Amino acid sequence: MGNLFSELKRRNVVRVGIAYLVISWVLIEVSDTIAPMMSLPEWAPNLVLYVLIIGLPVALFLSWAYEVTPEGVMKTEEVDRSASITHSTGRKLDRVIIAALVLALGYFIWESRFAGESEPADVEQFAEAQTVAEKSVAVLPFHNLSRDVANAQFTDGLHDDLLTQLAKIRDLKVISRTSVLEYRDTTKNMRTIGQELGVSAIMEGGVQRAGNRVRINVQLIDTATDRHLWAETYDRELSIENIFDIQSEIARNIATALKATLGEAAADAGFKAPTQSLAAYEAYLKGRLAIQISDFSLESLSSVRDHYLRAIDEDPEFALAWAALAGINDYIYWFVDLSDKNRAAILAAAEKALELAPELPEAHYAMASYYYHGLLDYDRALAELALAEDGMAGTSAFLSVRGAIYRRSGNWEAAASDFVRAAELDPKDAVLQADAIFTLTALRRFSEADARADRLPDTPQYRVLYALLKPISIESRSGDPGPALQIFDRLEDEDFGRFVPPGYYFALLLQAGRPDDALVLLERDIWTPWRDFESFYPLDFYRALAIFATDAEAAKAPLERALAGFEARIAEAPDTWFLHAPKSIVLAFLGREDESVAAARRAMEVLPLERDAYAGTDPIQNMATVLAIVGRYDEALAFLDRYLSLPPSKSLRSFMNFYPVAGLEDHPGFAALVEKHGWVQKDVSRQ
Repeated sequence: MGNLFSELKRRNVVRVGIAYLVISWVLIEVSDTIAPMMSLPEWAPNLVLYVLIIGLPVALFLSWAYEVTPEGVMKTEEVDRSASITHSTGRKLDRVIIAALVLALGYFIWESRFAGESEPADVEQFAEAQTVAEKSVAVLPFHNLSRDVANAQFTDGLHDDLLTQLAKIRDLKVISRTSVLEYRDTTKNMRTIGQELGVSAIMEGGVQRAGNRVRINVQLIDTATDRHLWAETYDRELSIENIFDIQSEIARNIATALKATLGEAAADAGFKAPTQSLAAYEAYLKGRLAIQISDFSLESLSSVRDHYLRAIDEDPEFALAWAALAGINDYIYWFVDLSDKNRAAILAAAEKALELAPELPEAHYAMASYYYHGLLDYDRALAELALAEDGMAGTSAFLSVRGAIYRRSGNWEAAASDFVRAAELDPKDAVLQADAIFTLTALRRFSEADARADRLPDTPQYRVLYALLKPISIESRSGDPGPALQIFDRLEDEDFGRFVPPGYYFALLLQAGRPDDALVLLERDIWTPWRDFESFYPLDFYRALAIFATDAEAAKAPLERALAGFEARIAEAPDTWFLHAPKSIVLAFLGREDESVAAARRAMEVLPLERDAYAGTDPIQNMATVLAIVGRYDEALAFLDRYLSLPPSKSLRSFMNFYPVAGLEDHPGFAALVEKHGWVQKDVSRQ
């Protein structure tokens, strides 16, 4: 054994082992430190560790089996003992070990004295460390600690309401409930969650309800260090006052930790009990949760409305419930039935909320929704939102609605700002991400839009949609359907749904010159989730478009059937622009020139650009298309010139690829149009 150890020393195996271990320790510590700074995957430091472990026996074997000589590396057995220079190599290894130890000692001192300063152990220390980092928090779904599983809804309701109260804190970024739900039973560590949601702190907790008592325990964690900043347990009698006292104390501790400023609404009104009835409050919470899982059908929305009506029955003075009722009436009006009766229901509930609580932000928000959707009065809607801003500006709902109003009123830059901010507050909401990306695309800020699309979060239920957002943006500005078709062509029937429109796939197939594939698509069982598709755009309309590309005569029969469907719907809803527009296309293909132009003009009258800067460009594009189809090229070019000058117009190539208007290119004025606008759009992203 002694001879073996002596031989190990002579061959420098011991020195190599020591040097390897010291250098490995330094590499492991450094990789663990720089991984979050460089946004490396969570497994990166572990990979370094595994590689180094595997490398140790390899290094020891090589040092035993081989020896460095003046002639190069040779097998140890082939080296003459008298010519061996292992003693010289050993001294070099000693210097390497000493240097590595000095480096390790220096790193240890730096980590303990300086890196530790960014890892505060309590609320006050953490607050001092937040002078640069954004003041942001994600509240993970609370655990239901009660034996009765029915209390899970009460627990979720408290979680949702606390997020609403936290959002009233000025300067505090609070991630919306939609984006935190997937972390309910997560095994991910806090650092990873913090990176995914873009927050500096995470709060988690649990709720236990037993009889007339409730126990709530919460803890706040620094995502950079995974250290606990603050923890508290509240054991109180179950009452409205106690629930809101607890919410208030939690919010103030978070605000202190993150050095956020409590806004006036949060400080004076945000944490006061909105009702004295626990039953009314619980019914209100149930409504809040129900709308988050609604499919926006009449049945689903009516069920949500019933919860708010029950809350009002329990407490007719519950202003917040009246405001919520106005909101659900607005959804029913806007998404289901644009009737005068439903519009009046929005106004009645919003006015009652304001009567009971004139300063309530949610009441002004409800009135803004009435002016926006009910009257399309953007100025008055924005005025009401200004009154709600102090209490709601920290919510994605407020920002997304204001962004939508800005966009429809033509203030595109302000709309982009609000949509981007809303998407940051709710990073896993597909609609908000799409709004942010497509509004940036409309402004031709393509680099910014692409950057957002490239860093979309990993959200399984929206994976297909997220994969399509950038290709859709590319098609609109370049007219190239290829990137989007590469994705659509691989989709199975079950991949289509509410957020993956088969109608868009159909349009891309026509643009790519694949009418036969478009016809096959119409026969697939993928249209059911798009309930409005058959009523607003009869399948015969799309079938005719695909057939017309190769056989205009064969397309006449489905065109006539589609026309009958549009006319029947227009008789019921004469002021619906998106019925007049496709009707005008059908008439143009049937050769009924005057009628087609009249129908296209009617679409523009129903939805003028001055009324809606967002959707109002579509009737202009439609008029250019109709005029081109019927051969009135001078007029077509004038409307097309106007369309291409506006956001959110598509590129000239995209326009020319869809409908059979090739004759337009032969007109003398077309070259000037290309010179002015280009075939594709140019990026004007901010540098």
